[in-house]
Amino acid sequence: MKQRLFIAGLILTPLLWLFGRALVSDEMFVFRDAAHYYYPYYKYVAQQWSEGRVPLWNPLENLGQPLLADATAAVFYPGKLVFASPLGYSTNYKLYIVGHVLFAAFSAFIAARGFGRSKYAATVCAISYAFSGSVVFQYCNVIFLVGAAWLPLAVIATDRMLRERSWRWSAALAVVLAM
Repeated sequence: MKQRLFIAGLILTPLLWLFGRALVSDEMFVFRDAAHYYYPYYKYVAQQWSEGRVPLWNPLENLGQPLLADATAAVFYPGKLVFASPLGYSTNYKLYIVGHVLFAAFSAFIAARGFGRSKYAATVCAISYAFSGSVVFQYCNVIFLVGAAWLPLAVIATDRMLRERSWRWSAALAVVLAM
């Protein structure tokens, strides 16, 4: 139990150092696409759901275009359930971003353990991956952050699928890639 708490503390320390101020204040992730594209786009999708409508069509872009078919909107992505919470939209948006950075750490940890590394080596892997510049900077391009969060699980599923020639790992890879 102490080891798990220590590992969790090691992973949460850089997370809180990087995002803590934004989580407890009115500050927002508003650099590049995060401000003028993803924030309002996801807000529109969340509003559609909250009004009891399935977000099928976006009349606000390009004289109207399918919203459900737009992978960027991620209408049915399970991680978007955070937007259904009773917290304000801006808080939910911050939790969505920070949650995916945390999930990137978790998935890197799981992948490292899957490759037979010790818990401490997996912790170093989780911290190194999730808090690297190439992952953290994707807060401003959220769909790439989501992809980065799922990538380590795709790597371990691909490895297992090819080594074990198992349909179960193939199905797991399909699910991960669908995310």
